[in-house]
Amino acid sequence: MQPDIADAYRAAVKDGRIAAFGASVYSTATALQLLENDAVAALQMPSSAVDRRFAQAGVFAKAAERDVMVY
Repeated sequence: MQPDIADAYRAAVKDGRIAAFGASVYSTATALQLLENDAVAALQMPSSAVDRRFAQAGVFAKAAERDVMVY
């Protein structure tokens, strides 16, 4: 995420214009990149007993460490 976009979301949360910022992702690389940004409070991603790529890439563990909601 570009720094100016992250700054805009942080400001919107601080000002009370939005409660939180999240994103829908379809690749593990994008999910891991977004988890490096403290502006992200939630991630939505596909996962199932068959599709375990996000779990295997450590996305769920990293989200838990950062207290990021996962849907």
